[in-house]
Amino acid sequence: MNESPGFMKVSTKLTLLVLVAVLLPLLGLGGAVYFMQKQVIEERLQQQLHQQGTSAVHHIRDRLLGNYRDLALVAGSSTLRPHVWTPEYGLNRYLASFPMYDALIYTDDKGKLIAHAGAPLLTEGDASLEHAASDWHQAALAGVKVIDRVTPKQGAMPRYLVFARQVSDPGIVHGWVFAQVNSEKIVTLIEDAKIGQTGRITLFNRNGALIGHPNKSRYGFDMSAYPIMRKPLEKGTGDPGNFFVSGDGREKWGLTMMLPVEPELADLRWGIIVDQTRDELYESIGDLRNTILLGAAVFGFAFALFGILFARRLVAPLFGIKRTLNGFFDYLSGKATIPVHHEIAGNDEFAQMARAIGENIKVAEKSITEQQRAESERHESAKRYQTIIQTSFDGYWLVDLEGHLIDANEAAAKMLGYTREAILGLGVQDIDTTDTINTPADIPARTERMLKSCGERSETKHRKQSGEIIDVEVSINLLPNGSAFVVFVHDITKRKQMEEQVRQLAFYDVLTHLPNRRLLHDRLSQALTASKRNGCYGALLFLDLDNFKPLNDTHGHAVGDLLLIETARRLQSCVRAIDTVSRFGGDEFVVVISELEPDRDESVEHARRIAEKIRAALSETYFLTGARQEQAATPIEHHCPVSIGVEMFFDHVGKSAELMKSADAAMYRAKDAGRNQIQFGDSI
Repeated sequence: MNESPGFMKVSTKLTLLVLVAVLLPLLGLGGAVYFMQKQVIEERLQQQLHQQGTSAVHHIRDRLLGNYRDLALVAGSSTLRPHVWTPEYGLNRYLASFPMYDALIYTDDKGKLIAHAGAPLLTEGDASLEHAASDWHQAALAGVKVIDRVTPKQGAMPRYLVFARQVSDPGIVHGWVFAQVNSEKIVTLIEDAKIGQTGRITLFNRNGALIGHPNKSRYGFDMSAYPIMRKPLEKGTGDPGNFFVSGDGREKWGLTMMLPVEPELADLRWGIIVDQTRDELYESIGDLRNTILLGAAVFGFAFALFGILFARRLVAPLFGIKRTLNGFFDYLSGKATIPVHHEIAGNDEFAQMARAIGENIKVAEKSITEQQRAESERHESAKRYQTIIQTSFDGYWLVDLEGHLIDANEAAAKMLGYTREAILGLGVQDIDTTDTINTPADIPARTERMLKSCGERSETKHRKQSGEIIDVEVSINLLPNGSAFVVFVHDITKRKQMEEQVRQLAFYDVLTHLPNRRLLHDRLSQALTASKRNGCYGALLFLDLDNFKPLNDTHGHAVGDLLLIETARRLQSCVRAIDTVSRFGGDEFVVVISELEPDRDESVEHARRIAEKIRAALSETYFLTGARQEQAATPIEHHCPVSIGVEMFFDHVGKSAELMKSADAAMYRAKDAGRNQIQFGDSI
């Protein structure tokens, strides 16, 4: 296939693209491998330093313990007991027979020197000194077993350690044996240790001063300010590793380790520093990095070369694909009746191909993909909508503008006792009891009313197929195209029933269903307000049954309840609907009579007639039926007259308590007058 003039430009771009796409991931992979291996090598090198440090501190510990424990042989010898202290025995020769110590000193329990061997620095060359007040003798008396005299000045040679052992028999202390060991014998255990070319082990005391170093001029150097000395000096523990800059200015990685804790060495807080320069520590890591990067570069170039050759081979067919796509998308967009190949002129073929594909994809998306997506979304939306509607517990109607149900869910049909098929086609007037549409001419008025109700909730009553009336809550909305109303219906019958039950319990007497005291006070307040507003008198009647208690005592409370129910019925038959009859409690009743006459005398006479009517009605014989325990029901005749106290009101707003008190007092006067009487209050 002949290459076009722009082919080399495309090839160059592909070459660069392949190089970048191949080399960058390989270099990144090589870097990741390097960092992982670097961490592994660092941990291995640090473990090696830790192992060498562990070996060193154990050597020092073993040497010190050996010196201390060997001293037990000297202190336990019978030669040092007082019964053999004779000049000719030669205590000095005996002490000189232990060459592992630089010097041995034997004192009595008071600190007086008895014998010595070697050149003890403790006595300063004077064997006749009394040493009771010396610091090393006082330390031994205090229980210190290893006395640290290694307190060098910078650049000076370290001094010595003193091991103390008591010479005693059970219950008797004869004296003390002190062994002197030059610290150089301890230091040489670590000064000869080699860790690569730059690594070393140094020894420090409890104050952070160097007491062992390959360079003796560093003796006494204060290391306490270095970060790796913080844990040893503050907490008595080692530091697992840290970078620091040494006194010669080189960056090093080091760790500190304390001597293992032994009872005999508890007073000796020595430690070591194991360090190595950063350059030497990372020398092997640098070699690893170079090897990985070189391998990644070689492999990357080889792979890139293969990719370039393969990509060049793939480029040629792309031009044919471009022409095919042009013809195909022209066909989809309606520019051509059949797919054909089109050549598009341009200098940069890669750019032309990308432009053509991009333009054709846009056409295809508009003509096919967007249509399919929109159709799919509409289908899914309608499906979701139907699922929500059909599974809702609330009723759903779709009502056309003429008031006919054209769609409904199962909940709506079940709520009204219809099948879903039977409810379709019904009119709103067949269901809504408040709808008064009877003729087609009334339909526009209903439509206007429904439009005004859109977006609001309202309560109404619906008629079920059985004729039963239920309470419902309705919300109405108009479809966006204005073709129908969407109505959601929620059955609130049970809620209404519960509200009515609550109202009955709160404001009505359970037995007689008359207003209780709470509702009586409200009705009386309304009557007082109305009396002042319309200028008419009213009357308050306080009633008490005269012969109720004997009935209760003789025939029981059940029969007494029957009499109270009958009394309530007779009272309601004696007054108007606007008047209030209330059971005040027990066998006491109160009647509020509203809207009498404006004239006081006429109102009093009117109230007297009503009171007399009530007295006469309640004085009639009660015919009751009752039984006690397991006896058969028997008819009961009982006379239960009533005493009535009457108080008039006209301008008594806010004085209901005074009216009740006055009517109650009048009622008691009626009882005192012989019962079955009517008495008016003091205002008459």
